[in-house]
Amino acid sequence: MENNDRYSRQMRLSQIGEAGQKKIESLRILVLGCGALGSAGAETLARMGVGFLRLVDRDSVEFSNLPRQHLFKEADAEFKFPKVIAAAKALSEINSRVKTETHILNVDAGNIEPLLENIDAVIDGFDRVEMRYLLNDICVKKNIPWFYAGIRAARAAIMPVIPQGPCFRCVFPDVPAKNSLPTCEDIGVLGAAVATASAFQVTSLIRYFLEHPAKTFLINADLWTQDISKIQVEKEKDCPCCGKHRFEFLDEKKTSGHVE
Repeated sequence: MENNDRYSRQMRLSQIGEAGQKKIESLRILVLGCGALGSAGAETLARMGVGFLRLVDRDSVEFSNLPRQHLFKEADAEFKFPKVIAAAKALSEINSRVKTETHILNVDAGNIEPLLENIDAVIDGFDRVEMRYLLNDICVKKNIPWFYAGIRAARAAIMPVIPQGPCFRCVFPDVPAKNSLPTCEDIGVLGAAVATASAFQVTSLIRYFLEHPAKTFLINADLWTQDISKIQVEKEKDCPCCGKHRFEFLDEKKTSGHVE
């Protein structure tokens, strides 16, 4: 099947077209975490025709993952396949033209930088908020855009973090105290919230490369109540990361309390 047939309806979108599709196919994306958000994002990117996906996760598939983690099947959980291996196999069956690279890895300050080599952008699939401060540091340092998404129960939050724009610490300056936020284990996750957050996240990534929007917005959506807010975010001149270029979470000793 020719690419023009595969992506014909996508290219009919005025926002994409043939030139946009070629750009999409050239992208090299790092997916950090292949759980709910990561697997949903990887699947959508593969279906859209992104050329290369670097998949990183430390965990294996469990039955409790299946309600919200799109790429996995019961057999993956039964045999406890590593998530990146199961994800890569599923993606190859969706779009054999997408190249994947897998890393079974616990990401920390000592190994995150090589993961961004030859990468155009990062999809945030982390399930721990503290890891986003580390990701923010390395992406601001290397001028690589990353796309934040977070899920709590039926609520989703999404924000692009792009070079020269406001960074994650402009909005969330401090790491929450340990055990101060409820986890998915505590309050659960609505699968539809994952799908919605991922859709915004991936669309923000594609739009960045095709349109380079100048403004940054934090979107908050409650899928249960169907309330959605969109807040323009401004760059903080005194931000320790993007303002003063202090990358303290890349200091392994300083982040030892935040990354396992």
